[in-house]
Amino acid sequence: MDRTHTATWGDPAISMRAAMSLSGIEWLRAMMRGEIPGPPLAYLIGMKLLEIEEGSVIVTLTPAEYHY
Repeated sequence: MDRTHTATWGDPAISMRAAMSLSGIEWLRAMMRGEIPGPPLAYLIGMKLLEIEEGSVIVTLTPAEYHY
């Protein structure tokens, strides 16, 4: 039996433009707040930013069958 996994992501050019004017931590926090899109790979695998502090970023990912 075939299975499907569909992912939708925002335009990465928006995030790239924001990266030019923000510090690294501001850029990540804007992603976490949903103000700019995250990297397409994050949407594809279900990775989410959980916590961002100076020198530390915590991401979450719930393992699923499509990660095998």
